[in-house]
Amino acid sequence: MKKIVTLAAALLVASPLVAVAHSNEYLDSHPSMSLQGGQTHMAGPYHIEIVTTGQNDITVYMTDHGGNPIDVEIAHGSAIIINDDKTRTTVKLTPAGENFLKGSGDFKMTETTNVWVSVKFPDEPAWRSKFTPLAKRKVAADDPSVSGQPPAVHNHSSHQH
Repeated sequence: MKKIVTLAAALLVASPLVAVAHSNEYLDSHPSMSLQGGQTHMAGPYHIEIVTTGQNDITVYMTDHGGNPIDVEIAHGSAIIINDDKTRTTVKLTPAGENFLKGSGDFKMTETTNVWVSVKFPDEPAWRSKFTPLAKRKVAADDPSVSGQPPAVHNHSSHQH
C-alpha cells in the first residue's frame, strides 16, 4: 500500500511537468522542436509548424507529438494574417506534399503579425492555433541550439492526446 501511495504522489508531482512540456510556450522556447525551422504549436493531437517564405507564402507542416509526419492529402485549411493596422488577409491552404499544406496571398509579415491557422481533416474538428512567426523569442538554456546536447527523446506511446 505504501508503494502505491508513493507512486501516486510521484505521478501527481510529475504531471504538471508533462503538461508544461507540451505548451506552446515550451515549443516557442525550444526551436529545435520545429523540424522545418518555423514556429510550432500544438493543436489537438497534432503539432502544427508554420513557415513563412518571402512575404507571400505560408507552408504548414503537420506532425504528431512525436514528430512523425501526418498525411494531409485529404485535409484543407486556412491562415488568417492579422497586422497591427487591423488588416486581415485570408490564405487558403491546400495539400502540397506528404505532410504539408501551402498557400499564398498578398500580405505583409512583421514581428507583431498574428497568424491564425486552421487545418481540417474529414470527421475531425478543425484544429487551430495562433502564431507570431516573426516574433523574437527567448530560447531556453536546455534547447540543443544553446546546450549543444542532443534533443531529448519525446515519446508519447504511453498515452493519448
